[in-house]
Amino acid sequence: HSFLKRHRGELRTKSPRVLEPERAAVRPDQLRTFFFETLDPLRVQHKYNPSLMAKFDETMLQILTDKTQCVIPSSQRLAFTIQEEAPFHITFGMTIFADGTDCKPLLILPQLEFPLGLPQELIHFCTWSGQPAGWISSEIWADWTKKTFLPEIARRRRDLEMPEARALLLVDGHATRTDVVTLDLFRQNKIDLVTFVAHASHLLQPLDLWCYLQFKT
Repeated sequence: HSFLKRHRGELRTKSPRVLEPERAAVRPDQLRTFFFETLDPLRVQHKYNPSLMAKFDETMLQILTDKTQCVIPSSQRLAFTIQEEAPFHITFGMTIFADGTDCKPLLILPQLEFPLGLPQELIHFCTWSGQPAGWISSEIWADWTKKTFLPEIARRRRDLEMPEARALLLVDGHATRTDVVTLDLFRQNKIDLVTFVAHASHLLQPLDLWCYLQFKT
């Protein structure tokens, strides 16, 4: 505390977010390449309607046991700490669009049997799935694409009266995104799938930077 007093205005304390070692190695030039060589040319070419520009990402419901504070520069907004081990978790997936709207979220439980006794409003609020570890799998990703995302894009095209308009979906580099069957579905439905820089979601992804941050807080 005495150290902070001597550097008042320069340093402050903040509870850090958990950060894997791979994320700490992301370089600024990788981010510049993504924005100016990958994403921006697509945006200029296809002139996506904001209602058809989507971002999907998962997060996990996690209890952080380490409440240690750390010292950071006052000008720095976020703080991180290295994750020692992967905790037991439930996966929550959300889709937001550039026009400020969203669609039905995905909830993945670490069990195969659907829990009984849930309120009806909660059952219909989410697209439910499950597997023993609680992670997303290629099967769950494909099922979400077919039953939730593609119908949502079709509805939005009808509302816009733009049946041939291209859509954009931004995702992270999880292995499920390379599923051949799902990639073919995106191509058939004129949806451009763009992958963020690996291990950089804590810097790039809108859901991580605001929605999930508020949710976890």
